[in-house]
Amino acid sequence: MKNKKNFWKKHINAWENSGVSQAEYCRKNGISVKTFGYHKRRMTAAAIPPKIVPIPLTALPTESNSQINCKRSNSCTWTACKVGI
Repeated sequence: MKNKKNFWKKHINAWENSGVSQAEYCRKNGISVKTFGYHKRRMTAAAIPPKIVPIPLTALPTESNSQINCKRSNSCTWTACKVGI
């Protein structure tokens, strides 16, 4: 597994320093563009820590059965319910 990670890290770094497009780099190195993109996204996502955004409790409605519905730009939704506070 570590060899695979090193393989992609090496190629991603080489591509970044090559000055050519991803497609051209992949063609010259016999790598699938889709596979390269997949591993590039995985490595990039792994390098970015998740962002935690605090929601102050004072922002909750005062009614006991109230809900706050939140929607992120990627269509992920969740609901916060005020329960016995």
